Amino acid sequence: MNKTNSRTSALLAALPHINVKHQREMAIIIKFMEMRDVLEYYDTVQASNAEQGASSWKQNLLAAMLPHMSEKNQKTMSSFLQMMEMQEMMTKMQQMQED
Repeated sequence: MNKTNSRTSALLAALPHINVKHQREMAIIIKFMEMRDVLEYYDTVQASNAEQGASSWKQNLLAAMLPHMSEKNQKTMSSFLQMMEMQEMMTKMQQMQED
């Protein structure tokens, strides 16, 4: 558990023991802290995806969906993923030739 989550957890644990008049305000503060953590997480993920490249994250997304599809759709999606991989390799080869 990271430092921020442990801080949020500590505040959540203390919440029932705080004066009822202040619980609402404390709960709102905790939610804002959680929202900040979510935004920071997705900023990190977005930076990571930018480094991976556009086609890579699409392939990862489709591959993650694959086990949840019918057998027929799995075959179609597998073929599609293979075509995407071939296209990506061709693009890389073209870029290497241009350099």
